[in-house]
Amino acid sequence: MARISGQVINTAIFNDNIGGGQIHLYWRNPTTEERASYTNMSIQREGDELVVKKGEARQEYGLKILTGFRFGDFGQRVAAAVGGAENEKSFSHEPDHPDYLENWKDLVLESGADLVELLAARVFDMPCSIAAAQPVKKGKDASDIAGENKAQETLPTKNSQETLTQ
Repeated sequence: MARISGQVINTAIFNDNIGGGQIHLYWRNPTTEERASYTNMSIQREGDELVVKKGEARQEYGLKILTGFRFGDFGQRVAAAVGGAENEKSFSHEPDHPDYLENWKDLVLESGADLVELLAARVFDMPCSIAAAQPVKKGKDASDIAGENKAQETLPTKNSQETLTQ
């Protein structure tokens, strides 16, 4: 499958070991400049030392590519109008949704920094893998071998879903 240029929205599904269930994060493909900046931020020189800043880079660039989440996957505690008890209320990333909060990315990072970092790790650090080498069989040409390997791996494409286990 070909890589598609332009802004494609993808879905990553995480098995949430903290809250239970699954969390769906929507993300866009990073630009070439963002990929280079992420790498440069991940390891920096401070004086004579190299300093690894993977966590900071993953949070910053994970938020940059994060475009949203499934409604109900994130919430916040709010005081009830009567009695002052706190209740949990889901919020949305969609501006036209009645539960939209402008600071939704801050709230996602506050309660799900691990998810944002794992998303960035998957997208920036491991965007692909090297396929296992296949021995060339006598009598087969390249198109025959490519056809045999097609079913081995499906790469994320437009509106793709991939399940990520934390």
